[in-house]
Amino acid sequence: MKTSVAQILIDHLRTLRGASPRISFSDVFVFYLLPCALAILAYYFRLTITTETHGISITIFGIFIGLLFSVQVAIFGVLQRSWPAHSDLILDEQRKIKSELRRVLLGEINANISYLIVISTFFLIVFFLFCVSDKTDCIEMPITVLILSHFTLTILMVVKRTHAVFQTEYADEVNDGF
Repeated sequence: MKTSVAQILIDHLRTLRGASPRISFSDVFVFYLLPCALAILAYYFRLTITTETHGISITIFGIFIGLLFSVQVAIFGVLQRSWPAHSDLILDEQRKIKSELRRVLLGEINANISYLIVISTFFLIVFFLFCVSDKTDCIEMPITVLILSHFTLTILMVVKRTHAVFQTEYADEVNDGF
């Protein structure tokens, strides 16, 4: 099916692991259980939200969708970068290993960004439904807290990973130039 995003969700979940092949409980806690706990607290304390906030959220997620597509293009450009071969076999082998690690990390970042695009699209729909519905007072704030906290934590992960990739690229440019 052309609209199935199941593989994107699976690929994203596969990035939530540490050094072992198993999914990290601490990552699941931070990215899923912590936002749920914050949502429960918002419900418990009966926090409220305005329709205007939903409209702002629609705008923000719409902008993020476009920006995330742009980041994917930039990351693809980094992936396509070729390194010149060295006459030194040891340096050449180190470059190949580094290139493979970079490819894996960029693949994971792509999965995370694709996931963010999918959930941003879903969140747009949720906030639109909140804007047009009459009686969702008791669930609007908890769902909004869940959505915003999950999105914020996930985007922070992507920023951290992207930063690491680009810092390595910048360091390689400096090292290649001298």
